[in-house]
Amino acid sequence: MDDLKLYASNSEQLKSELEIVKNFSKTIKMEFGLEKCAVLNVKKGKVDNKGETLLSDGTTIEHLKEEESYKYLGFKQALNIKTAEMKDYLKARLKQRLKAILSTQLNGRNAITAINCWVLPIITASFGVLKWSKTDMQTLDRLIRTTLTDYRSHHPKSSTSRLYISRNQEGRGLLNLEDAYEVQINKLMRHFKKHQHSLYRCISQVDKHFTALNLSEPSEEDISTNVNKRHVDEWRSKVLHGRFHATLTGDQVDHKNTGKYMAKGILDRETEGFIHAIQDQVIPTRNYAKHILKQNVTSELCRVCNKQIETIQHISSGCSSIAPREYLDRHNDIAKLIHSEICHLKKLSSSTTPYYKYTPQAVVENDNWKIYWDTSIITDKEITHNKPDILLIDKKQKIAQLIDIAVPLDDNLGKTYAEKINKYQDLSYELKRVYKLKKVQILPLIISCNGLIERRFMNNLQTLNLKNSLAGIAQKAAILGTCHIIRRYLVKD
Repeated sequence: MDDLKLYASNSEQLKSELEIVKNFSKTIKMEFGLEKCAVLNVKKGKVDNKGETLLSDGTTIEHLKEEESYKYLGFKQALNIKTAEMKDYLKARLKQRLKAILSTQLNGRNAITAINCWVLPIITASFGVLKWSKTDMQTLDRLIRTTLTDYRSHHPKSSTSRLYISRNQEGRGLLNLEDAYEVQINKLMRHFKKHQHSLYRCISQVDKHFTALNLSEPSEEDISTNVNKRHVDEWRSKVLHGRFHATLTGDQVDHKNTGKYMAKGILDRETEGFIHAIQDQVIPTRNYAKHILKQNVTSELCRVCNKQIETIQHISSGCSSIAPREYLDRHNDIAKLIHSEICHLKKLSSSTTPYYKYTPQAVVENDNWKIYWDTSIITDKEITHNKPDILLIDKKQKIAQLIDIAVPLDDNLGKTYAEKINKYQDLSYELKRVYKLKKVQILPLIISCNGLIERRFMNNLQTLNLKNSLAGIAQKAAILGTCHIIRRYLVKD
């Protein structure tokens, strides 16, 4: 620390203190930066700017004039802190740094981390020093949100609460300044109140709206643990935004692994904000425009198939006209990922082609394994559903694994899983009989169009001896596919 502020009752005492500091500084090979030093002389509550302070070696320190201020630990001060001037200065710095971060190519998680660690401390460092009102904090939070929107990182109609929820809980993890201010003031007040030293008690008694802490008021209990829960409760209570939360916390979802794509930051900033807008159901479909935005919409029917009501769910995974193209491409991206990883694991292929450029062969085999890709399986008995996405056969162990991928709506995870099991029961019986297999396993791999992982997905990956990290890659493929579909059909501008 090389910044020092001295207090004295008169000029002689101040000179004595300065001599002590000068001698000590000389001993440790430091010296005064006189161009940064100043004396504020106060008499009867008013600034007395006459003269200068002269040290024993002839060094002089100028006195501050009445309209001047001195910057100490980042805050401009004179007889008191220049609160209004400092607030404007800090707001300008916050805006400048925020735009600098959002002008980079940082992904969603890293951008939010940078904002929390480099942008917001400009304001949070002043808590307890400057007097901020609740309105001030709300205004700054609003400024941050609108700037995120300007840089295509947050949809203006998306859940505000979700922006401040932990990333492990499907939020964005942004620090809320209003919350941070309340928590910091609460901690400082409790710190002063818990000490029994006479100085602490004296300060607490006389501080009646004098400092930002207002220590004469009774302190509350620790409120830091309630902040995240309050935002989650608010998100859950919203009629429209809360629908995704209800599905997310349902019994068909793998809660532990579904949120990892947010925690790991695998999406870029714009995609992260866009998928949240899709999940929050605030993309302007015809149904949304008519019933939420109250616009004059002539027809609610889907602009693509013209058969069903156009909702975000219908466009994401329910339109018959989109199914043969974009839905199939999204499904195949996940299937190709699984096929490629199995081929590597079983030494059926040495290709390093990324899954989105990968073209599977219909049949690949070696001495131990044989794998089919989207191939009709011939059996003695005619089977209606005889074309799984992937069929893997262990030649030595006489075990077959039927692998089928699906990307349904969020609410249909459990239903789709059951349908896949029932769909391939007949084929599994015939495979076992015709090829004299010991066991045939049906392993559906289900991820919803919004990235929710079905609760048995990880177990089925482990059965295939595939890495758990594939779940995140498959999740990203599903989300990117959905974002592409929505952009193509609903956000053409």
